[in-house]
Amino acid sequence: IHDVSLIGLEGPGRTALLASNPGSVIEVQSDATRSSLIQGLSLFSGEATDGGGVSLSAGSPTLRHVWIEDNVATNRGGGIHGLGASPRLEHVVVYDNSADLEAGGVYLRYGAPELFDVRIESNGASNGRYGGIYLDSTTGTLVDLVVHSNSASGTCGGRCISGGEPVIEGFDVWDNHAGTGGGVYLGYTD
Repeated sequence: IHDVSLIGLEGPGRTALLASNPGSVIEVQSDATRSSLIQGLSLFSGEATDGGGVSLSAGSPTLRHVWIEDNVATNRGGGIHGLGASPRLEHVVVYDNSADLEAGGVYLRYGAPELFDVRIESNGASNGRYGGIYLDSTTGTLVDLVVHSNSASGTCGGRCISGGEPVIEGFDVWDNHAGTGGGVYLGYTD
């Protein structure tokens, strides 16, 4: 099945998907395109190795008006984990997620994500780095990104970019904490 839509008609405050067993709340496979739509949902209580809330295996869906909250990853991406993925996120809140190693909120590597009006708040990497969002070797666009109150025990509490050339327009970063680079950390960017 290609390009499936999953829409909560009552919105994220009233329609939720809850993980009942260990695993991601939603797993998106590599054949998903931006025509695959996840909209109007809260995604919470996921517990996985990577991507407690959303795991993107090179899939590139559109997430619109989605709340991703209270998810856990033992490795990377408590809220969202994507490797080779190019998702489009519109009006998304990533809140109170955690990862033991990297990126309590969002971990995206090797893709071209598009993020518009995304709020990344109160996420943490308890034993590692990148509390809020980590982009590695990515291109893509980030517009109106708010990153605050995230934390990491190692490098970068807020927004971390390593490699790639993302276009960034309008972002607010405040009250993030880490051992090094509490708010913004740029490593090896062009």
